Amino acid sequence: GELILAIDARPYRAAVSQAEAGLLAARSALKQAERNLERARELKANGRISDLELESTELAELQARSGVLGGEAALTQAELLLEDAEIRAPFAGRLAYKGVDRHEQIAPGLPVAAVVDLSGVLIRAGVGEQDAVRIRKGMAVEVGIPALDDARFPGRVKAVGVRSHPATRSYQVLIEVDNADGRILSGMAVRGSVTVETRPDALSVPEAAVVEQYGENLVFVVVEGRVERRSVVLGPRRVGRVLGESGLGAGEALIVKGQWSVRYGLGVGVEE
Repeated sequence: GELILAIDARPYRAAVSQAEAGLLAARSALKQAERNLERARELKANGRISDLELESTELAELQARSGVLGGEAALTQAELLLEDAEIRAPFAGRLAYKGVDRHEQIAPGLPVAAVVDLSGVLIRAGVGEQDAVRIRKGMAVEVGIPALDDARFPGRVKAVGVRSHPATRSYQVLIEVDNADGRILSGMAVRGSVTVETRPDALSVPEAAVVEQYGENLVFVVVEGRVERRSVVLGPRRVGRVLGESGLGAGEALIVKGQWSVRYGLGVGVEE
């Protein structure tokens, strides 16, 4: 409701006054036409005028009534134009942009200001197709903002895009974050993480430790000083690590370097 800017309202006030005068004249003409019609009906009842004269008086009353409706519409339009001479904030927020200066001439439809409500912010992020099918509306998201010393904010997934960007092949994810204290500003870069699945007893191994031979995923472990080869079933990959669905046990010694050079049964020494 606060005033952002106003244009010269004098022509619009004059238009309102003119429309009010026109409406007043139309209402006066309608009253006169109604009285004429009332007298004409009395004269007709006494047989002193013809049907044609009565019909003409009725048409005049209808025209006067139409004039009042037209005058009311003209006044409403003039009042709307006068109201639009002042641009006020449509909601409580902060003025983020003001694109005109005092005495500058502007054209209809030209954007003149931007008001933002930062009590809650909407974050747009792009994810790959493997993540897009796993992220769901309502999932919790933790957002970190480097510009705010990597402060953390809780958020929630609002929507997941169903069409990839033609250039990046990524899918857009919208995340809602509460910003009641106003610390987050529009345009800031963020880092977000979302937990799509939790497996408390899962085993994670370095992806580089996995060797693929003839379509089979293998890892090498050390058992009693000797190399053993294990066939493993792998799960999702995340940032250099892969989930081992089967083939490995907790606490086993996994060879993570030189695995391409070892062979089954080779003796291995561990230096403390």
